[in-house]
Amino acid sequence: MADEKPCPKCGRRYPPGVVICVPCGINLVTGEELRTQVPDLEKAEERNGEECSESDASGESEEQPQPLSPPMRVLECIGSALPGLFRPVVLLAAFVLLVVSAGLMGLGAVVIAFGAILSGISIAAMGLLAYAQAAVCLITGEIWLIHDALAEFESRAWTLLVFFLALPFIAAFVLYRLGIVLVQS
Repeated sequence: MADEKPCPKCGRRYPPGVVICVPCGINLVTGEELRTQVPDLEKAEERNGEECSESDASGESEEQPQPLSPPMRVLECIGSALPGLFRPVVLLAAFVLLVVSAGLMGLGAVVIAFGAILSGISIAAMGLLAYAQAAVCLITGEIWLIHDALAEFESRAWTLLVFFLALPFIAAFVLYRLGIVLVQS
């Protein structure tokens, strides 16, 4: 017990051969406090596995980040607004929902054309709900139910949802007006 070294910070005693007091981070030989240095991970990924240099390990970066080119800024803006566009599973779910939505809206239009107006409107409304679910998937970047997503939405997400929900009505109006112009010609 006489050969044990005490830690100068906490007083814990260590047997011969122990160099570091782990709880305190003190080197028992030199008495200096050790610090953890975290390398710049982005820089390490750019080098694809090359060893970290001394400047990376100390946290100093010699290179300043390059400004984004205009196409990359557009992609970054779209990605922050619609993260679902860059997640394959969410994008696939949104695509399936859009196909179902188009089918239901088309079926609703056919039923209305045959005279069953209330039934056709109900079927088209289910298509609009499937469309809204696809929009929610693209806006949140996750596969959430509409109810759960709406509780978490912020103002930008609400604006995007209103825009997406207005698109089918705008498209229907444009097609209707285009049909009137073609019939009059």
